[in-house]
Amino acid sequence: MQIGSHILVDMFDIDKEKIIKINNNDENIEKWNTFIKESFLEANINLLNISWHNFDNQGAFTALYLLSESHLSIHTWPEHNFIALDVFTCGKSDPKFIVDRIINYFSPKKYIINPLQRGNG
Repeated sequence: MQIGSHILVDMFDIDKEKIIKINNNDENIEKWNTFIKESFLEANINLLNISWHNFDNQGAFTALYLLSESHLSIHTWPEHNFIALDVFTCGKSDPKFIVDRIINYFSPKKYIINPLQRGNG
């Protein structure tokens, strides 16, 4: 029995300014969240809540998106040009669409995708 699909992504060698720009003012945070919300809509994924934390003086942020299908988390380290992305969906929702959109947004020079099938016991 498969419960869901879980994709872990490590993105390396990202232009740190792309990360910092998202988190440098409320308008840019809202633009990023709109991009994510539109991606969820296109993928038929239902957003329930957003939790956002910025790390002062670093430009780094962590964002958690609670979904009716599960969750998305993004953790950023602009000082290391690195992002850790975690997308878990259950049911028929496909997390790969969201993963591809975020990878395309940041254009990392290198990334590693680790897909997992959850509930296969």
